[in-house]
Amino acid sequence: MARVHALVNLGFDMRLAGRWGAAGPWGIAVALMSSLALAQELDLTWTAPAECPQATAAEARVQRLVGADAAASVAASVSLQKLAENRWSATLALGDATRVLEGESCDSVADAVVVILAMAIDPKAATASPPVPAAEQPAAQALAAAPAGPVAAPPEPAPPRSAPAAARRNERPPDAIADVAPVSLPSRELAPWGASLRGFGEWGMLPAPSLGGVVAVHATWGGSNLAELSALALLPRDEVVEGGTSGGEFSWFGLQLMACRRLAPPAFVCGGFEGGRLSGTGFGAREVRTQHTFWAAPGAELSFAPALGSSLAFEASAGLFIALRKPEFALDGVGVVHQPGPVSGRVELGIGWY
Repeated sequence: MARVHALVNLGFDMRLAGRWGAAGPWGIAVALMSSLALAQELDLTWTAPAECPQATAAEARVQRLVGADAAASVAASVSLQKLAENRWSATLALGDATRVLEGESCDSVADAVVVILAMAIDPKAATASPPVPAAEQPAAQALAAAPAGPVAAPPEPAPPRSAPAAARRNERPPDAIADVAPVSLPSRELAPWGASLRGFGEWGMLPAPSLGGVVAVHATWGGSNLAELSALALLPRDEVVEGGTSGGEFSWFGLQLMACRRLAPPAFVCGGFEGGRLSGTGFGAREVRTQHTFWAAPGAELSFAPALGSSLAFEASAGLFIALRKPEFALDGVGVVHQPGPVSGRVELGIGWY
């Protein structure tokens, strides 16, 4: 944890140049003078990983937004941390109020914190902040509405600075202070658990292309990984021996365990294993029997789950499974009626709850 004071060393300017612009000898002098002035307006405790903006750079950015005339002085504590891949949070404490901000990069949440700190010192600092990327505008607007939470605002606003007429026309008054819940930049996260109901078509396992159903439950971990356990079944299909009336009726039921990795919303790549029971019942022979055999196959799928709402998603997937066993079903005196193919192809469509 780094506590920012009025005196800083020259390492400040080297770090600042690497993240928010280069500084020559005059830039070093200006930065030191600005930090001495800002120490009277901002008492900042800043904790962040090495790849994030550091305390001195954040204070310098606040100083640039506030300018020379500050409307108030504040004490704040900021902690930046990585939640998952492409997911960061910033915990900001202003007085007795605490805000939790989330975004896809450490820089984006650090920028949002800097804007809040600047507005807590001077509400008009928002008009000097740089343009916010389109993907982050909803969060930035919400943050601008609550610069300091319960921290007391000055009883009288500072006199407005003189500005050209064009600038005054574009200037917006500061919004009323409001209490803001934790804000997330637009990015959908997977829920810890969910379920799916799908229909699917299969070819290769039974004598002809078949239809069936899938019921699945899934759990997530690490923000972008998903494990799914499914129960699957195919409707029966008949096979008749060529030139005769004898044959068999075949069906399949199985369980499947898949592990999936999110490539990019809403695409997943999955791999896993399934085991089940392949059954055949003969007909048209003197002695009719039902036989069952074990089915085992590893496989891979590519799936898509675009959102339909806050918790629903449309699911579509395609996959291939490699048969480890290919049993033969035969009738006495007739011969082989059916044998599964080496590969089972699948296409699935359905609805998922996330």
